[in-house]
Amino acid sequence: MKFIDPTGMKIEPAGPEEEEAYNEYRSYVDKRAQGFHDKAEKKGWDEDKKLEKAKNHTWASIQMELDALDEDSKLFRINMGANNTDGDTGGNFTYNPGEKVFEVNLSQNGEFATMQKMAHELKHAYQYLNGELGFTYNEHTGKVQTLFADRNDEIAAFRRQNLFTSNPITNLDTFVGGQPKYKILPSQNLSVANLTEAQKAEWRNKIKWFKNIKLRGL
Repeated sequence: MKFIDPTGMKIEPAGPEEEEAYNEYRSYVDKRAQGFHDKAEKKGWDEDKKLEKAKNHTWASIQMELDALDEDSKLFRINMGANNTDGDTGGNFTYNPGEKVFEVNLSQNGEFATMQKMAHELKHAYQYLNGELGFTYNEHTGKVQTLFADRNDEIAAFRRQNLFTSNPITNLDTFVGGQPKYKILPSQNLSVANLTEAQKAEWRNKIKWFKNIKLRGL
C-alpha cells in the first residue's frame, strides 16, 4: 500500500458540494500526517518500515485507508443534500445494486459537522474493504441489507469522527448502546476474520447461489 494523492479517484464526489467537502477532509488529514512522513524521511525508513509504523500513527493510518478506497476497483460515491440516496437528511453507507456503487451518504441535519460525518461514513467504507461489514441485495424485494454490522463498527466510526471536533463524544460504549438505531446491533465483533472455516464455507455457498452478497475477504 502506497501513500499517494488521490488521482483517478474511486472515491467520487457526486457534485461540487461533495467535492469541496471531500477535498477539505483529505487536506485536513494530509496536513496532520505530514509530520509522520517528515520523520520517516529523516530516519531513512524503507517502505516496509514506513508502512508498519503508519499503522500505529493516527493520521497516517487514515491516509492509508483513504488511499485503499481510492485504489480499490469499487466505486465509493459521496452524496450530500439532493444527491443523498438515503433521503435529504439521512446518513449511511450502503450499496446501490442498480449502479453497482457504494453510496457514502452524509446527513444534512443533527449536531455533527460535515467533516465529522465524512470521517464517520468513510470509516464504514473502509470497514467494508476490511471485511468487517458487507451487503446483500434481494432482487425480488429490491431491498439491500447490511451484513456483519455490529456496535464495534459504530464505535469505531464515532471514534473516528471524534478526531474532527473539539467537543468529542465521551464514553462511546454507552452512547452507541443508548441510541435506538444501534441497540439492535450485536455487541460481538463480527467480521470475516473471526469466522470459522465452516462458517466461511457457508457464506461462500450463499454467494455461489445468490451472487449478490458483497462481503470482502471470503
